Amino acid sequence: MEQNPFDIIRSFAEDYLESNLDNLISFDLKKLMKDNVYGCPNRKFDADDTTIMRAIYCVVFGSVWPNLTMDNSGNEKMRGDTMNSSATFFLISVERQIHTDMESSSNSHKEDC
Repeated sequence: MEQNPFDIIRSFAEDYLESNLDNLISFDLKKLMKDNVYGCPNRKFDADDTTIMRAIYCVVFGSVWPNLTMDNSGNEKMRGDTMNSSATFFLISVERQIHTDMESSSNSHKEDC
C-alpha cells in the first residue's frame, strides 16, 4: 500500500522540525542516515533519495508529473538526484532563490524590450 506523501511530511515535521516546515531549510538530511522511517530503509543512503525527500518531490512535482508516486520515485528519471540536480532546490535559501529568480526574470524581460 502506497504511503501518502502529505502524511509523511506532516509526521516528519512533528518528529524533526518542531511542526514548523520552515525548519526544513536548515535541517541536515544526514541526520536521517539510520532512520528507518524518513531515511533510506533497505537501500543505500542518499540524501536526495530519502523517504522524506521522495514525499516532498511527490507534493512539489505531482501536478507536473501526475505519474510520480511514492512507489516509483527513486526509479530512473524520477530519482531525487535527477530532479534535485546539484541540490539546486533544497540546499539554498528559499528567499535567496526567489530573489535570484525574480532578478533573472526582470533581466530577461529587459532584453525582450
